[in-house]
Amino acid sequence: MENLDLYEINQIKNKNILGRNVSDAAKSKNPLALFWSASGIEVVTNSSELWIQVSSNYSVNEIYLAVQISGYTIARFMAPKEKTWICVARNLNAENKNDICIIKDSQPTAGDPNHIVQIHQIAICKGSEFFEVPKKKYFIEFVGDSITSGEGLCGRPESPEWISSYISVNNNYAMQVAKRLDAEISIISQCGWGITRGWDSNIYSSISLHYENVCSIFESPMQKELGTCQKYDFSKKADFVVVNLGTNDNSSFNSAWKDESTGKVYQYQMNDDGTVTESSKKEIYDGIKNFLCKIRKNNPSAKILWVWGMIKLDKIPAILQNAMEDYKKENGDQNVFALELDAMEDVEIDLFDKGSRWHPGPKTHFLAAKKIADFVEGM
Repeated sequence: MENLDLYEINQIKNKNILGRNVSDAAKSKNPLALFWSASGIEVVTNSSELWIQVSSNYSVNEIYLAVQISGYTIARFMAPKEKTWICVARNLNAENKNDICIIKDSQPTAGDPNHIVQIHQIAICKGSEFFEVPKKKYFIEFVGDSITSGEGLCGRPESPEWISSYISVNNNYAMQVAKRLDAEISIISQCGWGITRGWDSNIYSSISLHYENVCSIFESPMQKELGTCQKYDFSKKADFVVVNLGTNDNSSFNSAWKDESTGKVYQYQMNDDGTVTESSKKEIYDGIKNFLCKIRKNNPSAKILWVWGMIKLDKIPAILQNAMEDYKKENGDQNVFALELDAMEDVEIDLFDKGSRWHPGPKTHFLAAKKIADFVEGM
């Protein structure tokens, strides 16, 4: 390391903190903790190489980091548990200013009290500089589930394991939208979670419950100390909020979940004729409207786009569209839009189209990104 200059994160004046974080993340003397998928740090430098000192901890799933240069991935690796220096870029042309992002490629694992990854320092060649990070054209927030976390974008189609190796945000539809629109993005997503319930009918697996906090699906003492349960300040104003939720609510009709604290069993119900019962419909309908109100309260100037369909849904779309139309009428909010995306069942034909673990593959994500980007540009 003798030919390198070492910097604490707060010593780097020119940088961009990516994704949700605590308010003082850029200025704090503490290491930079990364929470959600695609969170990280972006720098522009003329250094021919760049190193990061990183550490992690977890009890369930290991954590992957990825490195992007000018928006294109050059590396993906498992974060070590011990504090370690890793060279993430080398032999770059020192006459160029390279835009380098180090991002968390794995989603947070809800329920793991030890899950954390931190960047302690960044090192560049002596005599090199950090330059101002250019502002992107748009800032877009994506809210979703396993599809937005990139589940299935690594691994062969036949692979059934639920492991971090097969969950990668790197080239998911949100990242592709960012490239198409010259946008900075922030992601809040969790595999198996929904609008009101998770895939197994768990009433606590609702993204809406945590939307206003930094990352409150983490609530161990260690994680709280890092700021996970702090209110997120929404100071970086989103131009667009793209919501891709409903797939797991649709699945929850097939599973019952028991709340061990109360003994109550939860499951959405169907009538004998195959329609959704009024009580189940109302809970989903109310959940959608309430979440739209919460998003709007915190993003007063953003256009909200709710998308669905990368996995075919049969029960949720009609409820979703009715709830959105009623929300718009009741609140006079005309900056809310709906968009159905192409389903993987219809477009994935070739082996290379498909994703692992029965999730959308590269082709479905590509088509979704194009459709969303075109729609956003049209707005």
